[in-house]
Amino acid sequence: MVLDPFEGRLAFLEILKKLTASQQSQIKTAQFALRHKDLDEDLYNCVLEELEHSSLNSRVNIIYFLETLCDYSYRNGCNSYISMIRKDIGKIVRAVAPPGPQGAANVSAVRKVIENLKNKAYINDQDFHEIEASLSERDDKNPNTIENKAIFSKEEIFKRIEEDRERHKLLRENIWVIPEGDIDMNVELENAWETTSSLDEYDFEFMEEENMKAAMTLS
Repeated sequence: MVLDPFEGRLAFLEILKKLTASQQSQIKTAQFALRHKDLDEDLYNCVLEELEHSSLNSRVNIIYFLETLCDYSYRNGCNSYISMIRKDIGKIVRAVAPPGPQGAANVSAVRKVIENLKNKAYINDQDFHEIEASLSERDDKNPNTIENKAIFSKEEIFKRIEEDRERHKLLRENIWVIPEGDIDMNVELENAWETTSSLDEYDFEFMEEENMKAAMTLS
């Protein structure tokens, strides 16, 4: 179905307002943007508008969605969204984690996303280091981030915890989408090291059983 710019904006804004941390929601939103990539600038502007007016929790969902959008754009050979996100990454970060105690609660999530964007070569090293420096400066000025939790209601905190769980699952899945190009060849190894759980007694038992099976096969 072909949409004109007005229809596309209305439909996409409605989808963005319902965006959650779930993989299904993130992918559905990215697929809409790619299905109507002829309206890429209009749809991207909807994202920027929503970043200005939505809650801080919703803004975290949006920045994770932008990573998903980059991943799906790369897979489908669509560079326009990646280029616009790269150009505005500083503005996006400031919107998701604005100055002040409330914005400080989103700094950790922002760090994860921009590091992934850098590792996948969606943003350049210079932009990454500039953003990281600004976030570190905020850490130095606001060391007691635990006190910031008092600003949020109980309902907001519980919702944030649940959505953080969903985002963590999505992060583990998206982290392997690494574009070709001039990137650190150790990225995959580092990602595997950080995301693989430690061996426990069940792992060792399983390995012993597999070794026994292999020995029986060879005998």
